[in-house]
Amino acid sequence: MLIVYYWAVKPTFDMLSENKQINQQITLSENAPQRMHDMEHRLLNLQKLTKNYTLDSTETENELVGVLSMFCSSHKLELYKVHPVSLQEEKNYFIETSTFSVRGNYTDLLKLVYDLEQIDRKGRVVSSSFHSFVDPKIRKMVLENTIYIQNIKYK
Repeated sequence: MLIVYYWAVKPTFDMLSENKQINQQITLSENAPQRMHDMEHRLLNLQKLTKNYTLDSTETENELVGVLSMFCSSHKLELYKVHPVSLQEEKNYFIETSTFSVRGNYTDLLKLVYDLEQIDRKGRVVSSSFHSFVDPKIRKMVLENTIYIQNIKYK
């Protein structure tokens, strides 16, 4: 009985399993051109989405500070603090996050966020945090907006 299994039954099961694998590969290869086209289309869409937030030069930080300074001077806002840029490394790109603190009235701070998001577009505004506190130097209530702007930098 054992000899019959090794000579007749086992090769049949091996051929059956090999046949299943070959059939799977055939069905995958039949759809390969369409799947390749779909993947290329998805890649193009992703590249279009990230194009607006990709760094073209190392001077983006200086341009961003220039835009903020001009807006602050024309709207009586105070560019209080420019935080160091943080870099987060991913597989084939870096995410560069710039953080700024601006003080002033609520309406003008909202205009600044709108200007950065819709008009100047020096990066993607990922967060804007408003908080008010009493400044001990001037003993008045101060509204401060901390803005986080991200850019993508490919390796």
